[in-house]
Order: sequence, then structure tokens, then C-alpha cells
Amino acid sequence: MPIVLRNTGELAWRRSLFVNPGTVDVAVLDPSPTTGWAAEDLDSHIAEVRQRIADTLENWPGR
Repeated sequence: MPIVLRNTGELAWRRSLFVNPGTVDVAVLDPSPTTGWAAEDLDSHIAEVRQRIADTLENWPGR
């Protein structure tokens, strides 16, 4: 189940010791069925999920 987080970088940079106050937006996408996935096709399946995440970030739900 892909979960997309938005605005996390605004609150805490990677390896930062400080967290700034703010809001993190969360979108829970429909599950990605993995039945029938084969190792040789894994790269294309991963690319599809990454594209769904990128599309969600570009067209955030409820905007």
C-alpha cells in the first residue's frame, strides 16, 4: 500500500537534529496487488509505483 508524505522536508531535513513545527500531508493510495509479480519484472513494477507516487505529489488530492 503506497503511502505518500508531503512537506516532510520543510519540517526536518535529513539527518537534522531539529524538527520545525508544521503539518505533514499524508495520502494513502490504493493497494498495489503483487500477486503474480516475478523477479524479472520487478523493475517495471517498481517504476509503476514510483510513478503513482510522483503523480500524487504533482496532483495532490483535495487541491
